[in-house]
Amino acid sequence: AKGTEALSSGNISHRIPVAGASEMVDLARAFNAMTDRLQEKAKESRDFQEALESLNATLEEQVLLRTRALEESEAQYKTLVEHSPDAILIVQDRKVRFVNRAFEETFGVSMDDARGPGFDLDTIFDSTSAALVRGRIDAWLRGDNLGAVEVIGHDASGKTRHLELRGSRIEYLGDAAAECLLIDTTEARQLRDKLTETE
Repeated sequence: AKGTEALSSGNISHRIPVAGASEMVDLARAFNAMTDRLQEKAKESRDFQEALESLNATLEEQVLLRTRALEESEAQYKTLVEHSPDAILIVQDRKVRFVNRAFEETFGVSMDDARGPGFDLDTIFDSTSAALVRGRIDAWLRGDNLGAVEVIGHDASGKTRHLELRGSRIEYLGDAAAECLLIDTTEARQLRDKLTETE
């Protein structure tokens, strides 16, 4: 009875003296064997708990390190995109999802207007280039690796812009998108033309 009370109170180290009548000896041995097993299981449980806590601490540290690295990478990418001298835009589901400052300055279209429901990307390209641009964006979304192509655009004032279009497929907000880089070659082209005339 004392052994049972000790066990129920959590004292699994208590043992019963093995003495007395045969039935009592068998009962005492069975009780002691049961508490031995309980003690082993309790130790296994503590060891498992400690191992689990150690693993959780390691995983948390790894998650923190990876999160920090991802945040730093995203910050560097954002800085690079925002300070790029070339226009960058992200197209998803045939809609403009993002444009950088250089895009706004080159075409005179604000990010809010570009991302608005009424904005059509074709409007910034010459009619001779719009279909080519759409085709390239579709190809990049499929994962095709196509090189640069020259296209003609127009800014908000109607000025013609000679552009080199580059792009690739990226993941944006969990879905496929095309990241497009528009390098304004207008001035370089004009300088080449003047050099040709001079020569």
